[in-house]
Amino acid sequence: MAVIKIINVDRIDAKFIRNIRKINGDSGEKICNELGINLTYLYYVESGEKRLSEDLLNKILSYYNVNYNKDINVYNEAYDLTIKLYESFVFKNNDLLAKYEKEFNEKEELFVNSRGFIFNDLMIAIINLLRDKTLTKLKLDEAKKYLSLYDSNIACIYGVIYGFGKGIYKNLNDSGQMLYDIFEKFPVQSLLPCVKGMFYYQLGRTSYEEKRYIKALKFYNEAICALQQIYCVERVNQANIEISNTLLYINANLNMYKNDRLRMYTFDH
Repeated sequence: MAVIKIINVDRIDAKFIRNIRKINGDSGEKICNELGINLTYLYYVESGEKRLSEDLLNKILSYYNVNYNKDINVYNEAYDLTIKLYESFVFKNNDLLAKYEKEFNEKEELFVNSRGFIFNDLMIAIINLLRDKTLTKLKLDEAKKYLSLYDSNIACIYGVIYGFGKGIYKNLNDSGQMLYDIFEKFPVQSLLPCVKGMFYYQLGRTSYEEKRYIKALKFYNEAICALQQIYCVERVNQANIEISNTLLYINANLNMYKNDRLRMYTFDH
């Protein structure tokens, strides 16, 4: 399935110049004085409220002596590698994950100084999800800064990894709100099946923990429909187990409710 990538180069470039300014410990005032730039304009550009001109971009890149690769193909490479790493995680294919991790390690330096930099932290979070939760959480916090620059597929991948990395059960308010925010802000109809399936699965887990059981069942069913399209049997089974547990809980509580009603009736009569 071909992925239509949506890229806002101006906002990505603006985020990049802000990053290198911060990394070098420079205030907006300092760089504006050095380069003869209007401070208000710089802040508007960095916040995405005004368009970054090619002249200003080149001035700042030259000032920091940064070779910034604007080739859209490098962005596409980073995007596609993010998808591949994620799919390897979904299918629990450790061999493929190792292969794509090696590819990332070889290209990380290229991505860092290109428009693909917005994916680096998320890729590191995916790679380390099952072996270093501390690093995963750190990288998820870093990647969060770029959430508004992601398209629906990458934003929802972020939500899935966030749910696993931060822990829905331990941080329900934090993780749950993050997932709902993504669900509300990004269109999910045209997601890749592997993304849609696991994103709905995470929404199901969140709804279950919030005791919204009927909603959880709906999300789990949506997850199964998407995951069946790509024959992801293990994840389908995982979602089916969650459905069974949810139904058992609903049934147990219905019986408890009926018993309580019966005891009240017996006592009254």
